[in-house]
This record gives sequence, C-alpha cells and structure tokens, in this order.
Amino acid sequence: MLFNQPVTVTSLIPGYTYCQSEIRYTYAGNKISFSYACAAIGGDYPFTITTINSRGDQYTFTFKVDFYAKAIDITGGIRSYFVNDADNSYWVATDHPNALYKIDMTSMEVLHRYSLDGEVSVFTINPYNNKIYLAYRNVAKLYVINQDGATDQVIDMVHDASRQLFEYGYGHYVNPVKLCFTKSGKGMIWLANNYTNYYWFIDAADNHRIWYTGLPGNYSTYEMARANYDQSKLILTCSAQSPEIGIFNPQTMTFSSYRPTTASGGQGVNVIPSRKNGYVYSHELYRQQIVDPETGYESAEYRRGLASYASVDFCYSPGKEKFVYFTMDGKIEFINYSTANVSSPVVYDALYYMSGLTSTLNGRFLIMSRHDGNYNSKVFQIPAAWFD
Repeated sequence: MLFNQPVTVTSLIPGYTYCQSEIRYTYAGNKISFSYACAAIGGDYPFTITTINSRGDQYTFTFKVDFYAKAIDITGGIRSYFVNDADNSYWVATDHPNALYKIDMTSMEVLHRYSLDGEVSVFTINPYNNKIYLAYRNVAKLYVINQDGATDQVIDMVHDASRQLFEYGYGHYVNPVKLCFTKSGKGMIWLANNYTNYYWFIDAADNHRIWYTGLPGNYSTYEMARANYDQSKLILTCSAQSPEIGIFNPQTMTFSSYRPTTASGGQGVNVIPSRKNGYVYSHELYRQQIVDPETGYESAEYRRGLASYASVDFCYSPGKEKFVYFTMDGKIEFINYSTANVSSPVVYDALYYMSGLTSTLNGRFLIMSRHDGNYNSKVFQIPAAWFD
C-alpha cells in the first residue's frame, strides 16, 4: 500500500477471522508491505487498516486484496472448457443459464457470449474450419455454429448400419457426448445412450460423414481424445483398466499405443499432451510422469495418491518444457520432471474445486475456472511469474 504522506500504522486487521494468521508488515518510503498466510490463489481478502498522519489525524478504511491478476464473474455452473490457441481464447460452457463464453486469455475480456437452447453435453472448436461444434444433453443432433453465433448446420444423429457396434441393439447410441478433431477435419466422436458410450469417426471435410471401421487390437475402450501439439493426431486416454496411451493417425486411419515401462496398470489413467511438443503427461492414479511416445523418453515418476481428478497442464516458458502445473485439493504445485528426483519447488494454497487449468503458450499466464455449486462461477488469470 502506497500513501501520499508519512503515516503510522496502528492496526491492520484481516476481515476473515476463521483463519488465524499473524500479519507482518514493513514500512518504508510511505509504502506498507505486509504478508498474510491464510490467503489462497483465487480468493479475495478484505483488510481494515488504521493509520495516523503527522498531524495526528486518524483514518480507518477497508480494502480488498485479490490473490489473482484478473477474474471474470460468470453466472452459471461451468460444465466444461476448451482452449483454442489459434486465437488465444479460453471457452467455457455453463448451465443455469445455458451459455458458451469465449474469453481472451491475455486481456480477460469476454469476446462473445452465446446463448444456448439447452444443456451442453460436449463442445469443441474444429481447427479445420474454426467453427464451433456442440451437442445438447440427450439430443441426437450435432450443431455446427459459426464464430458469430449463426448456426451453419444441424446434423441429425440417425441410426446407421455402417456404424455397426451395437447400433441397432439395446443401446441406441446416437447422442454425441465427446468429440475431438484434427486439422485435417477428421476426428473421433463418441455417441451414447444414458449409460455408456462408444466411438466412431467423423470427417468435417467429407460432409461430416460419421462411420465405424473395425480396427485390429482392442481399440474400443478409448475414453477421451485430445489433439497433439500440431493437431495432426489425436492422443487418447484408454479405459480405466489400461495405462496405455493411444495415438490415432487420421491420415492413415490407424491406431498405435505406447505403454510407459513403469506403468502399473489397472488403476486408471489420463493423458494430457503438451501443446508445444511431443511430450505427454501420463497421469495414472497413484503415479505420474512425462513421456514422449515417439522417442521413448520417460521422466522419473512422481507418486501421489488419488490424483485422478486433478487439473494439469504443461509449462510453456522457455527451458521449462518438463515442468507441469498441478492443482488438486486446494493446492497448486509447480512440478519439475526434468531431474532424476522429481521435485515440487513451488506450492500455493488455492481455493478448492479449481479446474480447467491452462498455461498460455507464451508462458505468461495460468487460466483456471471454478464454480461454487450455486451457479456462480469465475475464470481466473494467474501470473506464471509467481511460480518462478
């Protein structure tokens, strides 16, 4: 805090009393600097300060300190998010009300708010044509929307014998629930009933043809797809019983897989590809590491229990390609996988239920989102310099 004249501080009192923390402050050059150990990233904290100036006048006022750089308040519960590096945008879908937000990750301005007709089950941006693809919960249609909000196409998800795989069975798998594209326009789409789901293929460059092709091996159990760093392939999370990392090549319509040599198996896994290079964060339930399926590189492991619901992204600052940001259970960690002994040199308290953690490609910011369970949400911007 900077004052325009010399003052004497008589008291500095936090507004929250549930956490007892001694406030230590220094005063020099009309500036008061203080620390507060009860703060968590994403929170804002009120304080009341009382000062006396050189004439003996006493002033008391309350101010607020934000433990983030910028934030956007959003009405609604955040259901999912998407990052589009092509225009540096962060997208969130909400319910109550049903809407889709496009946010600039640098200015933290809402670039567009799309009012929606229902609760979103899945949405993405197709790098092939830069259009929005979304589906509503339990609705057998896929909507293609231009960035200005105009609906370009509505694709009916009808029963089709060429899709095979229980298509006419008891499941009636016609509701889109997951979707991911490559820059060629080809991707994978998961169609579901209310209970389970299986994947097919979709090609935006071929009039959105959707089909199933039998493939060698046990490739029917992939649960999630993310585009790799140049959006030429899809990196796949296998079922909860397999630690293998799947790789789909749309040019050859082939799958391959990579199994970390130390993988334990049978404990669930999630994979997060780097958006700058071939590294993949292998996120098994009780162990995590960075691997490169193309070169066979594997970092040392970092063992942490019950990490399956954490939110993770790579650091994109120069020289820190093997660092990741990791948030779970009211903590944000900066984890270094570049050495034989994995370490966590920086750890902050954070608000619980942070999700959607994203590191910007220029290495300057972290973006995260959170909702409080009462349809009040925020999207936060955190300076990456805090973790240096």
